[in-house]
This record gives sequence, C-alpha cells and structure tokens, in this order.
Amino acid sequence: MILKDSWPLDGHDEVEVFRFTQGEMGIPEVYAQYTVEHGKKGAWVEEEIRKIFLLEEIEFIYQGSKDTQSKGPNSQVEKETQSKMENQEEDVKMENRVHKRLILKTECCKFQTAAGPYQFLEGMLHGMMGHYNMYKDGWLHRDVSDGNVLLLPEPEIRKPLTWFECTKNLTKCVGVISDGDQAIRWRELDRKLEKHRSGTLPYISRRVLKAWNTRQPVLHTFADDLESFFWVILCVLLNIGHERKSLTIDEGRWLHKLLAADDPDSSETNKISPILMVFVPFFTEIIPLMKEATAIVKKLNSDNLIESLTTLGDKFYELWFKAFLRALPSLPKTWDEVLKTTI
Repeated sequence: MILKDSWPLDGHDEVEVFRFTQGEMGIPEVYAQYTVEHGKKGAWVEEEIRKIFLLEEIEFIYQGSKDTQSKGPNSQVEKETQSKMENQEEDVKMENRVHKRLILKTECCKFQTAAGPYQFLEGMLHGMMGHYNMYKDGWLHRDVSDGNVLLLPEPEIRKPLTWFECTKNLTKCVGVISDGDQAIRWRELDRKLEKHRSGTLPYISRRVLKAWNTRQPVLHTFADDLESFFWVILCVLLNIGHERKSLTIDEGRWLHKLLAADDPDSSETNKISPILMVFVPFFTEIIPLMKEATAIVKKLNSDNLIESLTTLGDKFYELWFKAFLRALPSLPKTWDEVLKTTI
C-alpha cells in the first residue's frame, strides 16, 4: 500500500480522476482519499492510523461502469477550481490548498530500474495506454514526467483497451500513469486559457513552454502530453546511459541541458551511444507523429473543437501505439546485450 500526500487546490479531487478507469490498462489501483487534519495531538494520531489501515470513514473509490460518462465538473466548486488551475494570474495571489492523502494499492518504481529496452518500452506503452484511458474518460493528465509514468515491479492483469484493434489483446500490464493533481476535464472549454501553471519543466511540450515564455494563453491538448512522453523516454534513456557510463560527450551535455529545462533543440549530437541507438527506429517513427499532431493542434479553432480533439486524439494515440508495438519485437531484453554491441 502506498500513501501519497499532496496539497492540491481546494475542490480538486484526485479520486475522481481515476474513479471510472479502475482495473484498466495503465491505471494504478486507488483505494481512497481523505483530507489530513492538522493541529491535533494524541488520539488524533491513532485516528489517522485507523483511517489508513482500516480504511474507515474515507470516501472509497468505486468500480465505475464504462457506460457511465464523465459529465464535467460535479459542482460549482469543482468548476471554479478547474478555472483556477487553468488561469493562474500573473500577479501572485494566495491559493487555498488542502492537505490530501491518497491511498493506492499499486506499488511502482522508476523506469531506470527496467531490466532492459524491451521492458522499458513496453512499460512506457502501457503508461500511454493508461493516459488514453483517462483521456477517453474525459481527463487530460498534463503532467507526464519520469515521476508520474512508472514501472510495475511485477506484471498485473488489467482489462484490455479494446477501442483499437492493435491493443485489444493486451492484458498483462507493466507500466502505469499516476498522479492526477494537474489533470483537468478537457471537454470543459468554458474557461480562460492558462498563461502559466505548475508542471515538470523538462517534459512539458515546446509549444506550451513557448506560449508561457511570452505570457500567451494556450490550450493544453493531448498532443502536448504525447510530446511529454517523448521527452520522458529520451531523458530516462539518457539517464540509464549515464548510470552505465555509456553516453557520448555530446549526449552527456544534452542530458544536462534537458534536465535544466534549457533549449533541448540545441544538441549537436552526431555520434549516438548504444542505448540510444537501439531506439533509433522507434524515434524515427514517433518524432514525425509528434510534429504533425502539434502542427494540426495549432491550427484548430473553436468550431467543433471537442469533436476535433476527440477524432485527432484517437488517430494519434493509435499511431503511437502501433509504433510501440512495431518496435518491441526487435528490442533486447537486457541492457548488457545492448552495451556489448559496437557503435
């Protein structure tokens, strides 16, 4: 059992983010969430322990039906909270944040612990499938990072993602997307566009970062999160190479720039280390997809925006899934196999 403490804006309920996707591919199992009270002593400590281990007096997450649609914010409070999340003003204002404790069944670990390229990419695929399951349920994650896309220590059986032919037989889950603190109901467009918000800078899409840098309002879309998956994959692979002392000098400098959220487009790498080389065919497929989705999203207007984002989302998620599945069969099972090859 995992306990996750966070201080979201008052009114944001992380349990709701995962409520109707429990048991699906790429989704962690969530028990419950409650508000942590402060300023109490003695018996309060025992009460907290009882809450955790007996799971009493907590709003339990329930198994939702896939026929049940997300209808948008459940209350005026939630709608106002989402508006705040989307539109943090330029001047600093006091925010009403609440100490929440989320109780999860699913234990996870970082992708740096992957046994090799195959497990690494398979776990990333399953994390993206979880991201899509959230998206179909009406939630956009908006904080895809190396701390939120996680590997399972042991495979777990999940419901298959039957929306696409290429994923309908996949039930053995090895990776998940976690942490719904920044998630929003993306179909609710009656809000002001954001100029800035919290996030994990090295992995945020270049389109969003450029907009923030010029204080321009921007609508965060599925395309931005798909690009974030690319940066997560690249950064974690560079970290794995760094740990095994196999990066080229240029790659080492590039890793430093990426983690410092410096210009990631400025790498002059022309010699590729073995760990990155094995993923070149995969990168060759997904980079054009990433650029194409971003270019299309930039041109969208308010006319039929929800329908457009739904159709485009289905198209590009499926293309990414197919790219993952084409790459997997040729990948080595261990990093040692990779490092034995000649550059």
